Amino acid sequence: MSAGGVVAIAADKALLLRIAAVRAIAGGAGDPMQWATANRWRLAGTAGWAQAYESALAADIADPGSDARVITDEQIADAVTDLTAALAQEAAGAQEQQAQALATAVEQAASRALNQALAELAAADAMRRDALTTELRGVAADAARSVVDQAVATALAAQAAPAPATPTPEPQEV
Repeated sequence: MSAGGVVAIAADKALLLRIAAVRAIAGGAGDPMQWATANRWRLAGTAGWAQAYESALAADIADPGSDARVITDEQIADAVTDLTAALAQEAAGAQEQQAQALATAVEQAASRALNQALAELAAADAMRRDALTTELRGVAADAARSVVDQAVATALAAQAAPAPATPTPEPQEV
C-alpha cells in the first residue's frame, strides 16, 4: 500500500458516494455521506484497496472509484462493517474511560469531602475535649470547694462546740 494510493482513494468522490450508499444500505445511524466523509481516510487504508486502485490506474481505468470491479461492493460492505464495529469498540472504550475518569473524580471528591469532614470532626472533638476538660475542671473545682467547705465547716463546728468535758478524777480514799 502506498501513501499515494491511499490519498487517491480518500479523494475519490465516486468511491465516497459508493461507501455512503453501502452505509445507507447497512442502516447505520446518521447521514451516510457525513459518515463516509468522516471515515474516508480510515477506509482508504483498508488492506488491498490501494493496490487495487493503483493497478486500475496503471491499467488506464478512467474512474476506478466508480468501477465495482476495482473495489467491489462486497469489499466496501466488509470495510464499512469492520469500521463500524471498530468505531463502536472505540466509543465503548471512550465511554469506559469517561466512566472511569468520572468514577475517579467522584472518588477523589468523596475522599476530599471525607477528609474535610474528618478534619472538622477532629476539630469538633478537640472542641468537645476542651469543653469536657473545662466542664471537668469546673466539676473538680466544685468538688474541691465542697470538700474544702465541708472541712472548714467541720473545723468551725469543732471550734464552736464546747470542748468535751474531760473527766476529773475522783478523789480516792486513802
